[in-house]
Amino acid sequence: MIIHHLLTITNRIRLNSENSLTYSQLDTTQYTVNGILRYEKVFGYNFVSTGGIKTAQELFSEIDLTPGAKVLDIGSGLGGSAFFIEENYAAKVTGIDLSSNMIQLSNQRASYRNSKVQFILGDCTQMEFEPESFNLIYSRDSLLHVQDKTTLFQKIKDWLKPSGKVLITDYCCGSSDWSREFSDYVQKRNYTLHDVQTYKHLLEKSGLKIIQGYDNTKRFVVALEAELQHLISMKEEFLQNFTQHDYEDLIQGWEKKITRAKQGYQKWGCFYAKKN
Repeated sequence: MIIHHLLTITNRIRLNSENSLTYSQLDTTQYTVNGILRYEKVFGYNFVSTGGIKTAQELFSEIDLTPGAKVLDIGSGLGGSAFFIEENYAAKVTGIDLSSNMIQLSNQRASYRNSKVQFILGDCTQMEFEPESFNLIYSRDSLLHVQDKTTLFQKIKDWLKPSGKVLITDYCCGSSDWSREFSDYVQKRNYTLHDVQTYKHLLEKSGLKIIQGYDNTKRFVVALEAELQHLISMKEEFLQNFTQHDYEDLIQGWEKKITRAKQGYQKWGCFYAKKN
């Protein structure tokens, strides 16, 4: 039986050397209900991460999961990836997220579709599962919120069954000095970023064996540009549910991400590893 304990609202997750966020702060900053739903309009139904369902399909195109496999989705968001895995692989999926707004919305959607995915509110660095619980541990663009990735990766290794796999996409950074704009962005979001090589090293340091670990920023830019054009094309529809400020804020956010990625400051890493 999977053991989990949920942190109280007063527990904190440290996200960089100077700042920390509580659950309530996260839910009142980047992940308000309005913020989540407007992200979804860009990424696609049930998704709040780069490329939406298309990225999920690409990532899992070469993943071999047998029916009944147990999967942990860290940073499960609105549940898009978890639902995709459940439906396409008949897997037993558990999703965890630090945002109570995300968990509330994903549980509502699980109920609508009669899904058996279990969504849990919690800090992945503090939660406990029984050793060797999962065949696959998966995370999409979420671990940027975790400062101490070394400890988390050690936990992930312990939670994996023998020969279990971990599949991660995450925001990374270039190896050169950061621009002022990128530094301000990272600080405002309370992200903790590493370059791709350092990220791979942290996974290996935890005892995981890298199968693939690479800079996929070109694909990131393609996805961002497609999402930006999608947002522009549906402006009238978007404004029926959101404000002009919401629209302009998203447009500016996507344009800045594209610029940072093309300048080499913001990277998108993909990592596939296994437990020896």
